[in-house]
Amino acid sequence: MEAPLVDLRLLKNRVLIGATIAILLSAGVINGLMYLVSLYFQNPATLALSPLEAGLATLPATVGLIAVTPLVPRAVQRLGIGPVIALGFAAATGGCALLVFVQGDWRYGAFVLPLVLLAVGLGLVNGPASSASTSAVSADDVGAASGISNMARYIGAAAFTAAVATVNATVGESRAAAGDSAADALAAGLSGACLLLAIASGAGMLLSVLAVRARRRRAGPGAYGAAAAAHAHTVPVESR
Repeated sequence: MEAPLVDLRLLKNRVLIGATIAILLSAGVINGLMYLVSLYFQNPATLALSPLEAGLATLPATVGLIAVTPLVPRAVQRLGIGPVIALGFAAATGGCALLVFVQGDWRYGAFVLPLVLLAVGLGLVNGPASSASTSAVSADDVGAASGISNMARYIGAAAFTAAVATVNATVGESRAAAGDSAADALAAGLSGACLLLAIASGAGMLLSVLAVRARRRRAGPGAYGAAAAAHAHTVPVESR
């Protein structure tokens, strides 16, 4: 084709691919966990919250994400894109790892720190990864790079939600069949799903080495602005 939707040569760009995988993992982890936590909070055997209360119970994660966003540009400028992404995945891994130890008698307060760690960590990942994906290509390819990274968000969210839901249901049903109480079975299912998410976040730390190359590129002020704004959208950034 004379004008392909995606030029396959972009797939040879290690920074773009590394940043895209980081975006996929971060979107998958936060969407997968929030889906499960919402259901867990509402289950009568655990916290028995209403849908509204369950939504409000996730506010600490939102607050953590908002709080870290203004700090991202300064962190990128001081440490570089790769280290910030690695730090973000480390925090997210810690949050997921804490939830691996969930028990059926946990009250809401035990979930606050893991949720905040997760949100802060992935807030550190999303902006720099989005900035790296667009600043790693020429001006003519910014649109295509932005499309690739945005596509990764949707794929990550859908794939991880399906995967953790499967693990959660399988483990929970197995424990219930073994005689565990409803609360303990639900906690075991959530624990198994969080173990999968912790592994995915840990893999993100390893993949962040690919984004280190982006640190060697001189990025204009727009790149740091994109790092702050791109937790919601990928902002095209032209590399200088």
